[in-house]
Amino acid sequence: MQLLDEHQLTPSTIIVDGYVFLDGKEKPGLGKKLYDSLSGNVEVIGVAKNMFSGIPKECELYRGKSKNPLYITAIGNLEKAKENIAKMHGIYRVPDLLKKTDRLCRETANKSIRPSSKSGAADA
Repeated sequence: MQLLDEHQLTPSTIIVDGYVFLDGKEKPGLGKKLYDSLSGNVEVIGVAKNMFSGIPKECELYRGKSKNPLYITAIGNLEKAKENIAKMHGIYRVPDLLKKTDRLCRETANKSIRPSSKSGAADA
């Protein structure tokens, strides 16, 4: 939310790493909470790598040669959301952009967790 406000962004769609609905249709997940906080003005698509109990087969999306699906949930048209994720660049299960975003977030989180030892003091 802060990023959207600070940069005055008004996206038409946001993809989250996780679920919009934990059961595929009604039980709210992270994506639904984001959708609600944006007053329902932005389409939210959830892309999860692991199955949550109760997710129906219709949420499965196979990409590349992977034998493991991604699990797609969305506000609105699920088939269109799956089609959009299927079209994303990359030959593997997880689209390249989502893989790069995940890596960047993990690197940033790790940097903020580990304090820098640039104080000049020798480690004991």
